[in-house]
This record gives sequence, C-alpha cells and structure tokens, in this order.
Amino acid sequence: DLDDIALKVIRRDCPDFLLPVRAMEIDGELELRYELQEGIRLAYLPKGMKRKDFTERLVHMLKPFKDCSDWFLDYHNFVLDENYILVSKNGQQVKYVYVPAGEYARSDEEIKEFFINMILKMDIQDDMGYMVNLLRIIKNPDANLLSLLEYFQKEMGVQTPKPAQEERPAAPAPAPA
Repeated sequence: DLDDIALKVIRRDCPDFLLPVRAMEIDGELELRYELQEGIRLAYLPKGMKRKDFTERLVHMLKPFKDCSDWFLDYHNFVLDENYILVSKNGQQVKYVYVPAGEYARSDEEIKEFFINMILKMDIQDDMGYMVNLLRIIKNPDANLLSLLEYFQKEMGVQTPKPAQEERPAAPAPAPA
C-alpha cells in the first residue's frame, strides 16, 4: 500500500534529508523515481577517520530519524543501504531514499543493526577505546536511535573548543600597614 500523505510531502515539500521523488504512472502502474543529487555514496566514503569527524557524521545520519516525524513521515521507511545513502562532500548533510509504503519497511531492531554494522566497519584512528564505548551504548537493550543521537550530540559539545576566557590582571596586593 502506498502512503499518500508521505508521497505528497516528498513531492511538494521534500525535507532536506530525503532525495526528491517523481511519481510516474506507466501502463497503470505507479513508478517512483528518485532524483539523485550531489553527494557521495556512504559506501564510498573512507572507513578510517578521526573521532570528531566520525561523531559529526553519525549526528548528521541520525538527526533525520528524529526530524522525519515533523514531516508526517516514518523513519522505518528509510532505505538503509550504504549504496543509497548520499553524504555531501563536506559531510554536513545526509540524504536518504524514502519508500512511501503504508507499512513498515524495517523494524527498530533492523535499523539499530544497520548502525551497529556501520560502527563496526569504522576505524577510529585517534581513539581506539571509542568504538568499545559506542558498542556498549548501542548494544544496551534500552538503547534507541534517539539515545544514540543524544550521546553523539554531547560528544560534539565536549569536543568543540570553548572560547578562551579573558585573563584578568591579578588584584593588587594590599599595601603594608
């Protein structure tokens, strides 16, 4: 079954985290065609990276799962295949293919498993223990995508340099009496 609301949203006011779609009727059959835009397939991106860069990429990958409900869309219908996820050259934007189906394409466990497998493929070059911490968090039975997103956003907050505080001159020593 086709989700007409999702199809209208994607066709008329496509969120920036989805690839735009064109619906065409050919011989009475509805066919969806996705408009590929600039970006690099996730499968082609290097697997070795620094902790900060990896954290930023995962935040950008997880954020659409949170934001899609604002568009009356269901994140269960994202296509989770590294060949169909596009990442911008600067890594600041991720675009997913959305299948506007009336039923779920993936379960929460399948989505979580996709991210676990992606994390396992990565090689964090400047912090070997980081992967162990990530797997502990995501493998927790209570963990979900939002808890993972919150963790990464905190990580980004910790890693961003704080502005240097102005040095104040030391208070003058009291005059001897």
